Amino acid sequence: MLVKTLLQSHFEDQTDYKMINAYTLDQKKEFAADLGAMINPQWSKDVYSFQYFATMLWFAALAIYEAVENTIWPPFGRQTHPGAKARYNNILENAPRPYDFNQILYYEDLPQLVSFWENEMKEDVSVNFDLYEMYGSLYLAKPNTEWRGRELIDRVDY
Repeated sequence: MLVKTLLQSHFEDQTDYKMINAYTLDQKKEFAADLGAMINPQWSKDVYSFQYFATMLWFAALAIYEAVENTIWPPFGRQTHPGAKARYNNILENAPRPYDFNQILYYEDLPQLVSFWENEMKEDVSVNFDLYEMYGSLYLAKPNTEWRGRELIDRVDY
């Protein structure tokens, strides 16, 4: 009882766990580099808008990849780069907004899409783990067709 009283006096919000983001100097430099890549080039407003969208889409896709990677190989030790979601949020909060900035797209739609696909992919990894460890190549079309060309032998032809 005394321990609970002491803890309550030190933690006013009464939560059991609160996420605190801490970054190394190198990780902070990555945030700065991301912003520099957006700010430093002299782009027209249309090109900047496209670059902004492409950058945000890249970090959204990378977040899905990281969710799968962290499921298969949980991170161990120091990470050299901040996570994709942190980098997405860094640009969202600190880079100049394009003239046609769509608040719903960047604050709601893309994050919801990422969350949906993270969950789908993590579920798929849990059910089909062996397919994610497959080494080699996989053809997405029939070999020996005019469109695809001859069948290639893995580690012989490439």
